[in-house]
Amino acid sequence: MNKVNETNKRRTGFRSIKDILAETPKEITSWGNWKLNKEYQVLELLIDGEWKTEIDLERCTTPEETWHCVLGLDSKSWITSHDIADAIEALRYLIGYKGYWSK
Repeated sequence: MNKVNETNKRRTGFRSIKDILAETPKEITSWGNWKLNKEYQVLELLIDGEWKTEIDLERCTTPEETWHCVLGLDSKSWITSHDIADAIEALRYLIGYKGYWSK
């Protein structure tokens, strides 16, 4: 991680998604109907194998922007509460959430 990224991490408590995805691959790459697409840096929602929507992980650079992505899911009339909960779990896992936005 370069000095600018390290300073931003200390200031915001957030690592960039590029830094997270560049690490050794983690074992978990799916949460319910959500699948991590590392190539495009998105979480894809696939229901019965059909693409429904995605979360652009490059937009999730602060807690506020991440929460905005989650709130955007709630505006979709067809999405279930389980799908939203799974998206939050995926973001927690990828970002390293431990009761606060850090690491």
